[in-house]
Formats: sequence, structure tokens, C-alpha cells
Amino acid sequence: MAKLDPGDRDTAATAQLRMMTWLADPLRFVVLQEYNLLPVVMSHKGGILMLVRAADGTGSCFMKVFGRFAAAAAAVLVSGGVSSAADMMAAEYVETAAPALTGFYGSMHAGYYMPSDTDLTIIGQPSGYAGAEDGYRVGGSLGYDFNANIGAEVEVSYATGDIDSLNFNGLSFGTNGDGTSLTMMGNVIVGQHYGAWRPYVGAGVGAARVSIDSDFLSGLHDDDWAAAGQLLAGVDYSFTDTVSLGGRYRFQYIGSTDYTDGDEDPVELDALKSHSIEAVLKIRFAN
Repeated sequence: MAKLDPGDRDTAATAQLRMMTWLADPLRFVVLQEYNLLPVVMSHKGGILMLVRAADGTGSCFMKVFGRFAAAAAAVLVSGGVSSAADMMAAEYVETAAPALTGFYGSMHAGYYMPSDTDLTIIGQPSGYAGAEDGYRVGGSLGYDFNANIGAEVEVSYATGDIDSLNFNGLSFGTNGDGTSLTMMGNVIVGQHYGAWRPYVGAGVGAARVSIDSDFLSGLHDDDWAAAGQLLAGVDYSFTDTVSLGGRYRFQYIGSTDYTDGDEDPVELDALKSHSIEAVLKIRFAN
């Protein structure tokens, strides 16, 4: 295979600039074959570091290939086909089995739900608060990752916990009942990949339907809608390019809601705040 004459070759600085331009796409690595460059491969922080050195000893540029792709990169760079400068041919991209970091995905979550006690107002007068017990949360989402760091999703989640007491003026009355919330949220997720690990944070806004079912006095069996917001923080671990499993924390705020009890008296429930610890299964759809 004919090679360029030394006088026609780009300078080492120009070759370095071209390589850095090619490396702007982190999902690929490039083998420089048109320029008389010598690759040197060494171990570096869980992957490999490639030093590309001009044959005349001038200039160098670096390329990192991490994780599971290190072996594939090393095989290309130091195999018999690219063992010396004399074997280098035309510059080309080499596509790796890179993980899918963009595209549509679906997720499911389930976990432990911890609602706060919430103030009650009956017939326009502050009356006390409803004591809530811990429960569970389940739900799912459909989303799209725009790149390796930013994604957006639509989420539906259901949470429930028992109402075990109503408290008025320092007196507590036991009751049988439960409170549930059905939330529909739009979330924005921001994360960073570190090998197979991806820590992330998120925030969402939407609406919630809060239902109260209690047999206290005349009974309260009603529901109402309110605005809602939430904050998320978690970490995922990728088992394959399309499947990950992780855990996360959720803080959720639901605005005040209004009800009517069995005597047709108005009942207002103040803002509901809750915490959740959840497991999350995420599956990326084929592009």
C-alpha cells in the first residue's frame, strides 16, 4: 500500500488536531493510518490510554478507551494488522459495540413510601391533623435520553398509606382509613456515566389526585386534584447496553386538596409531603 511522502505528510500538530476532532464523538475511536504514526497502548484507570507518536519523534496526542471497549480497541491497535507504521493504510473510523446512550426507554419503580402527617381544616376552622402510616409506591415512565447526560420522561406513580389517627386539640382518635395519591409528572433527568455506573438527579412537575377514605364520624370518602412537584436523586448500574437497575430517593410535594364529608361539610387537607426509597428498572428500546 502506497504511503505519502514525508514532505506531503501533515505536521504532528495537524495530525493531533485531526484526531481530537475525530474524538469529539466519545462513542468511537479512530485508527490513524494515513500518517506515519506509532501507537503505544498502556493501562490507565480501568481502560487503556493510547499515545500516538509521530515516527520522526515529534508531537503526540492521546486517546482514552474505557471499560469493556478497551479490549476491542487494543486488539485493533496492536494486532498484526497494525503492528507498525508500515502497515498503516487510509485513516478511517472503527465502529465499536458502544452502549446506546440516546433514544427512547421505559422504566418501572417500586419502593417504600413515607408520607408526612398533614393538617386538616373542617368547616373553615383549623381542626388538627391526620396521622399517616408508611406504605408503598409503584409506577413507571416513558422517556427519551437526548445524550449521555440529559433525558426527559413522562411518569405515572401510585402511592398509598394508612390513616391511623385524627388529632384535634391534643386529643387523638383512632380511625380506619387510607390515603392514596396518583401522580402524573413530567421529569427532567441529568446524569453522568462512570463506566457502568450513572449517578443522576432530577426534577418534575405535574398533577396529583389525592383520595381519602376514612370512617371517622360521618366518614370521608372523596378525592381531589392538585398541582405537584418532586425532586429525585439516584444511581443506576448498567448490566447490558439496554438494561440497568438502580436505586433512588424521591421527595414529593402535593398542594392542598378539598373534600366533602358524609354530613356535606367541607374538609381541607393541607399540602402533602412525602419521601420514598425506590428500586428502578430501566430498559432502553432499540434505536
